[in-house]
Amino acid sequence: MSSSHCKIVVSLSIILGILVSFMFNVGESRRGLFPPKSITIIINNKLSNNKNLNTHCRDKNTDFGMINILPGQSWSFNFSPNPIWFTSLYWCYFSWLGEGEHHFEIFNHARDFEKCTNCIWDIHEGGPCRVSGAEAPLCYPWDN
Repeated sequence: MSSSHCKIVVSLSIILGILVSFMFNVGESRRGLFPPKSITIIINNKLSNNKNLNTHCRDKNTDFGMINILPGQSWSFNFSPNPIWFTSLYWCYFSWLGEGEHHFEIFNHARDFEKCTNCIWDIHEGGPCRVSGAEAPLCYPWDN
């Protein structure tokens, strides 16, 4: 085999090794070479005093309409993240009896993409908390 053919074979082997490495790391970093095909957002009503949670979630193209989540219950939706620009953004409006409306970016690609493919949010009066396995919930203030 000529010297130039050897260089091509070695270069292709290195590139293939890198691609395989990225593919096996997808589950660890969430980003990897190929993003997950679907992200699931789960919203849990954790309001006190058995209050219903009114939820209205959307992105720039999809509007899920008004959803009423009963006390202790959940609602979820799925979407495919933007694989090219990494700009997926979903926001929700939340309201309940005796309180005004609150707004929160329920999925912000820059904040959430590396953290979850099943993004579980407990909604409390003080704000939303992302729940992640054995880790302590990560709570945020309302955006408004």
